[in-house]
Amino acid sequence: MPSPGAKIGKMTLGEISLTKDEDFEINPFNWAQIAAESHALAVKELAAVKSKIKDSQDTIDQLNKQLEDFLSAKRQTEDEMLEKFKVLLNEKKKKIRDQQRLLATAKVDRNVGKSRVTKFTTRYLAR
Repeated sequence: MPSPGAKIGKMTLGEISLTKDEDFEINPFNWAQIAAESHALAVKELAAVKSKIKDSQDTIDQLNKQLEDFLSAKRQTEDEMLEKFKVLLNEKKKKIRDQQRLLATAKVDRNVGKSRVTKFTTRYLAR
């Protein structure tokens, strides 16, 4: 910022030459009005585009939140299903071990040629 009383220099950035055309009159007021209308239209269009961008960003944010909720629910459901499957699998493995123990204690009657299950085994299977 220049100090008070300091002289501000003048710099020429370029020159525009306008040739005089007797058939065409340049009306600076008309030109200024057209420029102002164009500016106002551009500002209006910019505001509309900014509004559309904001609406689109809001929609994207909402969809991202919804996606995160869905992914979280999916992970939770998968974890619950895996836990239930683990419990079921362990129960089945225990049942198989129990059945193997029962088969190991079964006695075979060689006279009949068929395996008969003892009273203990019959009671155990009745459960």
